[in-house]
Amino acid sequence: MKIVLIILGVILIALILKSCLPKNDNKEFKDTSRQNISEQKKLIQNDKIIIVDGARYEDIKKATLQFCNIYNKQNLVAIVKLTKISENLSVLTFPYDIDFGTLCFLTNYLYYPNEIFYKADIKAWTTTRPNDDFISNENENQYSMLFIPNDDKEYDNVYMTTKENKGYKLGFAIGKSKNLFFPKLNFIENKYRIKDIEDKPNEEIK
Repeated sequence: MKIVLIILGVILIALILKSCLPKNDNKEFKDTSRQNISEQKKLIQNDKIIIVDGARYEDIKKATLQFCNIYNKQNLVAIVKLTKISENLSVLTFPYDIDFGTLCFLTNYLYYPNEIFYKADIKAWTTTRPNDDFISNENENQYSMLFIPNDDKEYDNVYMTTKENKGYKLGFAIGKSKNLFFPKLNFIENKYRIKDIEDKPNEEIK
């Protein structure tokens, strides 16, 4: 009887200790607390799009979820529709729209994700608007391409080239654009229009 009581006591202590330990549920990739929020939001037509060519779909999904878990903590600023064109080609669109600054941050984060390793061609396109972050009077209302050049060593900016091939460096630290004498990369047309990929496999990430 004494042995039985000792065994029961050990089991009871183990159960108590287990209940006190923090749960390692890898919340960074499994956060579902925002699951139904988008049902309350209205669709907003926009032309913001990011194309990622050369990285596995699952890696881009993981990086996008990391970004959302960082930037959506206080407010839901980014709801991403992630579309799979092929195993190594993904398209990110924004059915509820996002602000220009968030688009810049996401483009940068996809290029520099946290502990996810790939080397891909990443470009975004949108039309700038008055009062957008980093945008001045001279480059508002311009259809533009956003990207990170291969030789970037600063990690806290994106580059922008307008359709007229005017180049800018958008610095996150200084919060404004810097004119470039020559664009870092000439404007490239986006091959994938939002309306043309609506029937492709996709999922919502927020």
